[in-house]
Amino acid sequence: MAGKGTQVSPLLAIWSSLNLDAAEEVAAEGIKEKVLPLLQEGAGGGDAAAEAGSLKESDIDDVFSKMEPRAATVPWIVAMNSRYSTKSTFDTTEFFALAGRLFKEYSAAQAKLVPEAFASLIRLVVDTSNAMNEPTLSLQPLLDAALGFSETHDTLSPAHSAFVIQSLRAKTYDPADALLAHPLTNFDSKHGVNYRDHLAYHYYGGQLLIHTRQYARAHEMLSVVYCTPTMNFVASALQVAAYKKIVLLELVVYGKRGVKPKAVSEYVANICRTLAQPYNFLGQAFETGDAEIASMVWGQVKSYFKNDGNEALAMEAASAVRKHKIRKLRKTFITVPLSYVVELDHDITGAGPDTRSLILEMIENGELSASLSADDPEILRFTDTPLTDGNLDALLLTLEKVRKLNSQLAQADRKVGMSRQFLQLKQQSGGMASSAGAYNPHMVVPEYDGIGEEDVLMKMGDAMRYGEEMARRVMGGSTAGRGAGRMDMDESFNQSIDDEDEESD
Repeated sequence: MAGKGTQVSPLLAIWSSLNLDAAEEVAAEGIKEKVLPLLQEGAGGGDAAAEAGSLKESDIDDVFSKMEPRAATVPWIVAMNSRYSTKSTFDTTEFFALAGRLFKEYSAAQAKLVPEAFASLIRLVVDTSNAMNEPTLSLQPLLDAALGFSETHDTLSPAHSAFVIQSLRAKTYDPADALLAHPLTNFDSKHGVNYRDHLAYHYYGGQLLIHTRQYARAHEMLSVVYCTPTMNFVASALQVAAYKKIVLLELVVYGKRGVKPKAVSEYVANICRTLAQPYNFLGQAFETGDAEIASMVWGQVKSYFKNDGNEALAMEAASAVRKHKIRKLRKTFITVPLSYVVELDHDITGAGPDTRSLILEMIENGELSASLSADDPEILRFTDTPLTDGNLDALLLTLEKVRKLNSQLAQADRKVGMSRQFLQLKQQSGGMASSAGAYNPHMVVPEYDGIGEEDVLMKMGDAMRYGEEMARRVMGGSTAGRGAGRMDMDESFNQSIDDEDEESD
């Protein structure tokens, strides 16, 4: 705290009078009643108080040297924005040291009192690291900020989407699991977040999980994007991009296309299916079981995967379908000649291992409980999966996650069911419940690296005509007409983070 006899700003004087030893909620009320009005007056009103126009450089030095971030989060946020947001050049080493200290120790209750200021500081951390071409510098501060926003780590903050995007830019994937392991159930625009933050966190979080080969979890994250309610018969560009990855992930995880989730709007589902025709064609080709058809379709559609930045995932899907087909044999056989398996197995990409090498790889990686005999001819012998402590621990962990998710869903249902917005929608629809009211429909896709700067607003008639043209192109038809224009729009994804990741692969 500032010492007596020292000339301090009104902000520091009032702050030193607060009883910060009391419960955090009591301190928060004191901040709201005494400090925020002063900031609003000094900064011209509103939560733009974050700009802290009332602080001098000497006052900022006092904040950093005499106040602890946990007890004085609001002054720290104010001081950080005041000193660094208005300067074109500054000491970046000092900035990241202070940001790291603040986000490691800060009070979420105080940060929520100045949401715009908190979000502004998050953006400043991101912009500074990107300007230095060192996105890695922002990762730890952003991770601490996201995890510290709530004790249970289930509340969306401005740091969540920023962290996953910076992780992709830095090509640093493993640390993100500390955040992605916690499902989000609380979304509040009062916290400085909006609809696009929700979509961006789950979409780019899904990409991080793909990079770490956690395909089932990636499918869950992207399904949140796909299932997000919309209004006015539109679909977000991120929803279309998520659906394309979902189709490939279903092939990886299940070996076939999945059933449309009940939570997905029929309009969104139709638009996504229409704009992802090559992906659905590939899934249908695998389901026929005809290697010749699958190879022909792969040759026709693989260029679309490359354009979308999904080539590596499509190759993984093709390999996974082969593995699923081999594992399926154990339902019929205990032993089977390797020559028989070779006849069933087909590598449509022409870039995968031969059947014997693939089987040995699966056995070595624990993907197949079997062995190859040294007999002539070689025999594939299936064995039972051994029950180990590791298997039991994994099962118990999964059951605990399911229990926690069920509890959170029950709480969310009660909260939505009691909300005024839900009740109004229910009354307007004649008793039919609609979940769309739980979200802000006026959303735009996050402006990161040029990906989808606006919503993809497509009328159903246009989408269906584009789908028909896409089908003709895939099967060797004309490239003229409305479909070509739509493809140009879809190719805006080529400048996205997906392409950067594809280059790294």
